[in-house]
Amino acid sequence: WSASTQIVHIVGLLNSTDPAVRHLVREEISTLVEARYNKPLSNDTVDFPVGLCTDQQVLAYMSGQYEHLKKGRYVDAVDPSAGIVAAIKHVGCRFVLTEADPHLPDSFVQFAIDEDTIVANALTTPRRKTTMIGRIKRFCQSKLLARWQTQVKQGQSVSSIQHPASNAWIRTDDLHPGAYAFALKSRLDMLPTNANKVKWGFGQTRNCHSCSLPEDIHHVLCFCRNNQSKTLQTERHNKVLQRIVSAARYNNRSCTISVNQRPPLLPSQSVRPDLVVVDEEKKTVFITDVVITAQSSSQSTDATSCLTRARQRKLDKYKSVKDAYEAMGFSVTMSAFAFGDVGGTDEENFSQLLMLKCKRGYAERLHRWLICDILRFGHRLWIQRCRGVYPAGPVYSSTDIDARQQSQPQNSSPTGSTQPLPATPVPSSPSAPAPLPSPVPVAASTFTSHCAPTHRPRRSAPPSSSPQNEIGHHSDTSSGQGSRLRRRQGRRAASQPA
Repeated sequence: WSASTQIVHIVGLLNSTDPAVRHLVREEISTLVEARYNKPLSNDTVDFPVGLCTDQQVLAYMSGQYEHLKKGRYVDAVDPSAGIVAAIKHVGCRFVLTEADPHLPDSFVQFAIDEDTIVANALTTPRRKTTMIGRIKRFCQSKLLARWQTQVKQGQSVSSIQHPASNAWIRTDDLHPGAYAFALKSRLDMLPTNANKVKWGFGQTRNCHSCSLPEDIHHVLCFCRNNQSKTLQTERHNKVLQRIVSAARYNNRSCTISVNQRPPLLPSQSVRPDLVVVDEEKKTVFITDVVITAQSSSQSTDATSCLTRARQRKLDKYKSVKDAYEAMGFSVTMSAFAFGDVGGTDEENFSQLLMLKCKRGYAERLHRWLICDILRFGHRLWIQRCRGVYPAGPVYSSTDIDARQQSQPQNSSPTGSTQPLPATPVPSSPSAPAPLPSPVPVAASTFTSHCAPTHRPRRSAPPSSSPQNEIGHHSDTSSGQGSRLRRRQGRRAASQPA
């Protein structure tokens, strides 16, 4: 970003409407060229400035055509124009000279970005007109995205960031901090799955502990055959479907809606789409299904090819339902809500929400809520995986032991009498060391539950077995002068011998 800002600053001075500013910046560049570069030889065809630089010579300086003439040792100027050559080389853009508007009274030649170098990527083609710094920064983003996409593992996350709704949770507080950290690490494939631990040199096997298949993050979120994982995957599907059905019922109250049942008016069909909306008055039918698939394709030219293939499988599955409704004279619209397991989505999902007669603002919010639900259940699936690999055992910590019982020098009997504690065994020899206490066992899941929230166990109240405890407990619930008198009487009774 600093290079982009520096480029825009210098170009803004060169294109200033004030003639004094334009002359001053050209004079500074001329002084800089004279101090930094040697004069070319007679056989060199470069247009080296003599005196004040022209616009063509300034463009040649910005393009780096004088770099082979740089002196071995020189005193550089402390000026923003001194670093413009390195900034343009770092960004990778080019500049050209364009004619200003001839209708202006003071028309002059302007420096502009060569659009051929920045329109090669879709990210550099905005919907609305942007400034020069916006176009340069989009060009930098496209270069970084192309470099990111070439990565073997982290490049797979490119397919999950193509739609704005996929990344809306990054700038909001819709997710719990644990789920937020999980979402970032799962997209970048930075969680310690068995496949990653073998790659990092920390594990011996790449296979899952439950189903003996290669374990990566997509296996944990979609393909694991563990019963508990399958249950959470079903709950994730039902949660997404429940939100969509609620919106459909609210906006289509006069229509017949079936959820995970045989389609209305078609009792002979054996397939059961997730949602069918039938409007018998307008003779229209909307059929859709929900699918959450592994989104891990970075080599395909279409970043959302995984979602497209999953949606096509659903269309092929329910084609017979569509043909049956069309034979009855209905106008049928059939599609599927396809989401990625790490929060990827596409424009087709948003279009289906509009087909359900949702207002645009509510459809955008609902689209973001669906992504957050998928990420929350993904976090739960990861916690379940950690508990399965490292089964939880009894955890003993200092919070599980009452500090009052440790600090009391003697035990109290139910009758109020005190008995001395059992004597600690004394070593037979004065030089023999005392026996050390046994180590406190701690479950392995305490150290390995990555991205899992930790909960401290609630400490129960001490038993009120002695009169002192009963009086003390009673005094805590009282107030005023009477409570102070009762506390004083309790301390006096406790100090008397039994």
